[in-house]
Amino acid sequence: MYRPDDGNAYPVILGRTPYNKQLYDPYRPWQLFADRGYIVLVQDCRGRNASDGVFYPFLDEMQDGYDSVEWAASQKWSTGSIGMFGTSYLGVTQWMAAAAAPQDDHPVLHQLRLSQRMDLPERRAFAERTWG
Repeated sequence: MYRPDDGNAYPVILGRTPYNKQLYDPYRPWQLFADRGYIVLVQDCRGRNASDGVFYPFLDEMQDGYDSVEWAASQKWSTGSIGMFGTSYLGVTQWMAAAAAPQDDHPVLHQLRLSQRMDLPERRAFAERTWG
């Protein structure tokens, strides 16, 4: 977690990745966001790297994303406003978290870019056929 040092509540920028959250530390400007009044959280998806569980691509992202947004929004250091970042699979985690949450619950601002080859409904159907 990267955050301002004053103990106040701030908006949260959340990234959920299957690619290893430790890889993001040296390459991303998280401290710059913290210096400008944001809290940055980078989370490994279920079953990946530092996260417990079993990784089934796409299957757990909706509920896990929802839970992550709700958890972050409910912390005393959070204002309840949540932004998400990332492209590729991180972009999918944003869509799925947003699909699970009511619009008026906690506002989520997305930064998203998927490959043109990504057909999310087809990938979900594939995952459902493959893993039930």
